[in-house]
Amino acid sequence: MATAASNLTIQEVLTKYLYKPYGMIETNCEGNSSNPALAICFETTGSDYQNFLAGVLSYKVLSKEIVDASEKNMTPFMSKHNTMYGDYGFGHFLFCFDSP
Repeated sequence: MATAASNLTIQEVLTKYLYKPYGMIETNCEGNSSNPALAICFETTGSDYQNFLAGVLSYKVLSKEIVDASEKNMTPFMSKHNTMYGDYGFGHFLFCFDSP
């Protein structure tokens, strides 16, 4: 979806929205160029992950408003049920900082 909307390759999307803005110089995601299985292909370092977390928590890449929206519970109807993973938010979909 991201590649179709941006007209970029998956590697260009990752570079533009993840690696460069968060200073992740040792992280990569190899794999099939049309479907690299992002959930399993990432290889990173503690230093790069620290850069990512610092970028999110300091609001240097995304505004506090966008980070807060990414953490909003999108499943409040589940509050009376025991959920193994807790609240579900759509943060992963809000991290393209120049997307309308």
